[in-house]
Amino acid sequence: MRIIIGGAGEVGRGVASALRHEGRDIVLIDNDLDAINESQSIDCLVISGSVLSRRTLVKAGITDAEIVIMCTKSDELNLLSCAFAKRVFSEENKSSNRRIRTVARISDRKLLDPEYGAGPLPKWSKADHIVCAGEEIVSRLASGLVAPAFEEALPVHEGAYILVAEAGEGSPLIGSTVKEIRDTFSSLPPIVAVQTNGHAAKLDVLDQEIVLNDRVAFAITSLDQFRVVSSALGIPLDPIPENPRTLVFGATAFGSEVASHYLSEGADVVVIEPDLDLANQLVGSKVGSSKRLDVIHGDPQDEELLKEIDIEGFDVAIASMDDDNRNIAMAMQASDKGIPRSGLLLKDMALIEAVKRIGLTRPVSQRQITITSILRAIHFGDLGDFSVPTSLNDIVIVLFHIVEEHPFVDSTVENASNRLKGTMPLIFREGEEGVQSIITTADTMIVQGDTVAMILKQEHLSLADEING
Repeated sequence: MRIIIGGAGEVGRGVASALRHEGRDIVLIDNDLDAINESQSIDCLVISGSVLSRRTLVKAGITDAEIVIMCTKSDELNLLSCAFAKRVFSEENKSSNRRIRTVARISDRKLLDPEYGAGPLPKWSKADHIVCAGEEIVSRLASGLVAPAFEEALPVHEGAYILVAEAGEGSPLIGSTVKEIRDTFSSLPPIVAVQTNGHAAKLDVLDQEIVLNDRVAFAITSLDQFRVVSSALGIPLDPIPENPRTLVFGATAFGSEVASHYLSEGADVVVIEPDLDLANQLVGSKVGSSKRLDVIHGDPQDEELLKEIDIEGFDVAIASMDDDNRNIAMAMQASDKGIPRSGLLLKDMALIEAVKRIGLTRPVSQRQITITSILRAIHFGDLGDFSVPTSLNDIVIVLFHIVEEHPFVDSTVENASNRLKGTMPLIFREGEEGVQSIITTADTMIVQGDTVAMILKQEHLSLADEING
């Protein structure tokens, strides 16, 4: 499959690298010399040119392409170039009935508002999939702050998580195989992957012995199981209050999203914004109408201001300014002031590991999650879903919605897992009291209407594509 990617920035390169890992034929297009140079390490064709140039698209092999992804820095350019790519493709393939799929990445969520601009964006943009990862970014950040002692708490579906953390010195799991752990610790959720010394994570783990500092991934179906897992791994757990008092640095688009998320959870939220216009925009928005929101125009690093709002009394602090370095400084400051949970949004993916090593804050990469969102659109569109644990190498979590005539209907979990060379720890099934989360066994039957979670290697995503049609 040939895939053309417009834009060779961090997002474009990340998507290209992931797709090359799957064995796809990738072409990158950009007219920025620095971006082109940064792309040389990826095993793909890199072309200097404009995404709005017929000549460039033809050179990139658009006549043979199946998917075009536009992820330049400009939302407007991405939307326009999707339409342009479709036009060029159809004119260059007049005698063929083939179609090309297009994906446009956008950053401004206002473009998705039906009341904004020319109406519903998907209807007139010509993009088959529009990726705007803002909501997922905020959700990933908030879920990580539920239990900051874990390296990752990845929401899967209907209250289920994949929890990832290192086995500490006090862990009773060290020295036992996963099979022995399963037989001994009956209340412990299933272990679905193990990663040792930075190597690729393993899914076939029954005979895997847990050693100190192994990253261990669990599938859990309720927040109550956080404590069970933390005890098993020998790490402390400080449960988040039901309605956490939340401090947000920055009334940016993401800051507004963060405020909206915590307000919807019943929390009281304070937002500090140094720019008066941005502060006023938030106050005048739908989010700003909440009586539990207090927007303050001021310097987030003003000691007197922080003292005035009683910063030590907050449960959560999140830095969501447009400057990475400032976000790092403010998140660390919040941690130093005694706030037990501090998080931040970062653009530069290279900073993520550095911030993690500091260990005081929970960073989330906007671009990494955007990459995942684009890959989701490529592979499954509206038929399924998948996410990528950032703490585990080469692992993806796929959701299949089991509709009529799906290949997994009336199949056992073991047979379905073998077909995709993965493992299926969870099934979500509609019951009398709503959706039930089921921890599976090998002989659990999959039925129509189920949503199943499959964990597999990234290199096997093509098998998932075939299953999902």
